Amino acid sequence: MVTRFPPLLVAPDEEPSRVRSRGPLGASVLVIDDVAEARELSAAWLDLRGFRCTLAEDGPSGLAIAQDEVPDVILLDFSMPGMDGAEVVRRLGADERTRGIPIVMLTAILEAVPTATRAAVAACIGKPCDPDRLVDVIAQAVDVPRARCSGS
Repeated sequence: MVTRFPPLLVAPDEEPSRVRSRGPLGASVLVIDDVAEARELSAAWLDLRGFRCTLAEDGPSGLAIAQDEVPDVILLDFSMPGMDGAEVVRRLGADERTRGIPIVMLTAILEAVPTATRAAVAACIGKPCDPDRLVDVIAQAVDVPRARCSGS
């Protein structure tokens, strides 16, 4: 199931069900996390800083949205049931439509992220993370897609 929030600010030509907000960066972020509270909290932090957010509750939903909307960046939880973050990263990289989208991975255990997955993402952030750090990493990923994983 895909959750989309009504927009806080919407340009007249935009479809309200797809846009949460538009800020100075105008960048779109797809947040994929199986925990509703984590998804919504991440989106709220990003929303306050002017990003547009679309939310997905699992890997398959996130892949479908990424292929349809091609967001500027993806915020992806690593530990999810069914299809984990590593598999989502692999599938995004195998698809011409999505392979160039920078991915920021969130995980409670950084050591659990395989080396190949770390090499394929723009950044890895440990949970819990500081909201300002999350926003800064997302903003950097939009500008510099191939930053390396960091431990904090």
